[in-house]
Amino acid sequence: MRFVLVWMIAVIVAFGCVYSTRVSKIEESNRLLWVFVQIPNCPWCIKMDEHIIKSGFYKRRLASMYALEILSKDEAKDCGFKTEFYPTSYLIKPNSNKILDELSSYLRPADFLEFLTIVYEQSGLGEQFP
Repeated sequence: MRFVLVWMIAVIVAFGCVYSTRVSKIEESNRLLWVFVQIPNCPWCIKMDEHIIKSGFYKRRLASMYALEILSKDEAKDCGFKTEFYPTSYLIKPNSNKILDELSSYLRPADFLEFLTIVYEQSGLGEQFP
């Protein structure tokens, strides 16, 4: 019983942050959560933001598998992420708040799509890319 209480408090503290209100909506949508952590003036963060998020690539190719949440370094720290390198992407299963994978680098859009598709398929939420 004590373990359950400690676990529940840890989950509330770790995920009772910026995106906590979105988690229940994400659970219902059969998607994973992609938390993208960036810092100002990081050339790779800017490149990833431009090539994957702002270009429309995310909306066209990834939005059916992932709900995106963009966090600053401080917001990520408040949520319990121990991010050391930027950009970092955390792929989370919302119903358990389990981090399925973490990527601390920039990938070209095609490679990033392949990476996220593999994680999505292995999560048990989807058998094929929608």
